[in-house]
Amino acid sequence: MVTCSFEKEYWNFELQKDIQFKCDNESKSESDKCIFHDGNLLDNEENHKIIQEEFQKKIDGYLLNGSDRPLFCIGYHLYNINIQGKEFQKSVYFDYATITGSLNINSHFISHVSFSPLNSLEGMWTLDTLNSLEGM
Repeated sequence: MVTCSFEKEYWNFELQKDIQFKCDNESKSESDKCIFHDGNLLDNEENHKIIQEEFQKKIDGYLLNGSDRPLFCIGYHLYNINIQGKEFQKSVYFDYATITGSLNINSHFISHVSFSPLNSLEGMWTLDTLNSLEGM
């Protein structure tokens, strides 16, 4: 398996210091990036639904497995995000993300949810969280 080449430094709330994030998703596109880090995929509307479905699978899998680590969506290129009625026990990082379309989050975050800095948010957005929200 070839892993995504995306790397970015971010502020880690648990450790209270800057950490280098390295994506461990499989590189699926012709580039050396995964489906979430290859921003060129959003140029083709046919990919929007694929990216939405893969992101939903990632969220559902993360919650189903009860991960003991934060959920990292750092630097993701996403389209029409809708996260409803979920409970996240660990921090969720959307730092440096680019979100096209709509962003609708109505979920419970026990720890932090971070959008700092958010590269781009184009379109409508709604955030209704039950805990700290950083970076908006």
